[in-house]
Amino acid sequence: MRKTLALTLLVLGLVGLPGLVVAQSFEPDDPDQDDTTPNGSAEVDEDSVTFEEGAGPAKGDRIDAEHGTTFKESTSLSMDGAVVHESETEQTESGRNTIEVLEVDDEGEITALRISVHENKTRNVDDGRAQEAESNTVGRTYHVTRDGDGWDVAYCESDDQAEEGDRVPRGEVREMSDMADGSTDNNLRDALTGNTFDVGDDVELDIEEILGQDADEMGLADREFNVTFAGLSQVNGRRTAKFDVVMNMSGEIGPGMTMSMETSGEMFVDVELMVGVSIKLEGPVRIKGGDEHMQIDGTGTFEMTANSEITRND
Repeated sequence: MRKTLALTLLVLGLVGLPGLVVAQSFEPDDPDQDDTTPNGSAEVDEDSVTFEEGAGPAKGDRIDAEHGTTFKESTSLSMDGAVVHESETEQTESGRNTIEVLEVDDEGEITALRISVHENKTRNVDDGRAQEAESNTVGRTYHVTRDGDGWDVAYCESDDQAEEGDRVPRGEVREMSDMADGSTDNNLRDALTGNTFDVGDDVELDIEEILGQDADEMGLADREFNVTFAGLSQVNGRRTAKFDVVMNMSGEIGPGMTMSMETSGEMFVDVELMVGVSIKLEGPVRIKGGDEHMQIDGTGTFEMTANSEITRND
């Protein structure tokens, strides 16, 4: 289950969704509105889009964002063909943060960020027993600067919980570095820049570049990842491209254990900034495995929604 969640969250990097505004943002004001469409959006009567050179982040950009994932699974354990145990589990993860771009270099790469964490928690329910956990990053503000291939993370002076000389714990450094990586990933921008897409055209994206490692080494023997231009919308007054997304994966996740996941949905990308403003993916998950005596069979559903509101100080 953790691997399923991790794979899908990694894909958020492809849309440059550094932070996310979900649940409430996807609740339609109009009961007839499709719940995958962001509030404040309207269709535009155009069937092609061109992504111009020179787009990207700028000093002063602010992203107010939120994300949520839910994974539900029913599992049965059998011995010699007889079911000996059944369980129901549900895991949810949610986060809400503000990211401010402090510095951008001459090549358009973000080199410094300020990240404020407002919510970051998980909730696990196993056969009706619930456990919740909240990250130590909640309520903190971090100054994150590029350091070679990684990031240097420090508490901001505005963080009223920080004492002079406080060092950021390793776990918090890892969380902020992951968030900064997601904020600065260029997979989508590189694929869009300078290209024109008609409705039905696919975007050329390499799933291994998105995941950051060889898919075969991850056990993903079969994978399908398609992003297809589906039209234009105005979202909160900004010209936004809509893409249909299909992400199917299957492979071995452990000795004798296989997983398959079939998800699909939509994402919306700001045409000027080439940054994702929302995405929703959902679909079934199946986990099977065992040996000649013991078998595990799990079926479940996965849903992820994310949305970010971008403010540009022109």
